[in-house]
Amino acid sequence: MNIFLQAVLDILTVWAGKSPMKLWVRIWLVFLLCGVMIPFPFLPHPFAWTNLAAFHIILIFNGREVLRVRGVNKAMGWPHLVGWIPVLVVNILSIFTDTFQDYGKLTWDRAEDGFEKARVFGLWYNTVTLFISCLFDANDTYQYYMRGAKEVDQSEYTRSTIEKDQ
Repeated sequence: MNIFLQAVLDILTVWAGKSPMKLWVRIWLVFLLCGVMIPFPFLPHPFAWTNLAAFHIILIFNGREVLRVRGVNKAMGWPHLVGWIPVLVVNILSIFTDTFQDYGKLTWDRAEDGFEKARVFGLWYNTVTLFISCLFDANDTYQYYMRGAKEVDQSEYTRSTIEKDQ
């Protein structure tokens, strides 16, 4: 089977299938995924571009890890920090300053129409979810590198596929 397809199936079955991943983590990932995707309709705003760049950085580093462990583990925290921290900086600048002069501050009282209000909502939703994600990712990174938490969450599908291959 194509290695990329196998990696996608591994992740989807950890997330949505039978796996040791806790229910609250699965629910959180739905909110996080929405937070990551919400900026894309607002391209070319800088907060959308930085999200797009971070998304690719995280995909490259964590994709490598998914292929290595055939599941998810706490080593996947640091690429999120590398990607999300610059996004948070751009988001905060977009909310509180006029750094991006073509757009001005993205605040509710400055939003003149539905699109601009949606952009303000998207910026805040993205900022809050990425901030929470960074807290979880900092803890995961600490757990993996300092406390030796090397467990891998794999779905039953992945484990049975590995057993067939051996």
